[in-house]
Amino acid sequence: MDEEEMQVGGEQCTSENRAARVEVQRLTSINMAKSKNHTTHNQSRKAHRNGIKKPRSNRYESLKGVDPKFLRNMRFAKKHNKKGMKAAQKAAQAK
Repeated sequence: MDEEEMQVGGEQCTSENRAARVEVQRLTSINMAKSKNHTTHNQSRKAHRNGIKKPRSNRYESLKGVDPKFLRNMRFAKKHNKKGMKAAQKAAQAK
């Protein structure tokens, strides 16, 4: 007997027959249906029922995460701007 030939259930089974038999088993095996992964059905309608609103904008955007060197300089710039404003007001009143 060759390696390609085997005795299965009284029949002689060659490698070609074996491949065909495996293919038939694969096609006839009962598999469960794949579950649905994602759907956007009805989501747009639900979103528009209450209206899609723009996000509220804040008066001053947060400076969280901004470069500390920049923030330090900005603090001093604001502080010294007040001095210049006072001098400008005095000059305006003197006129």
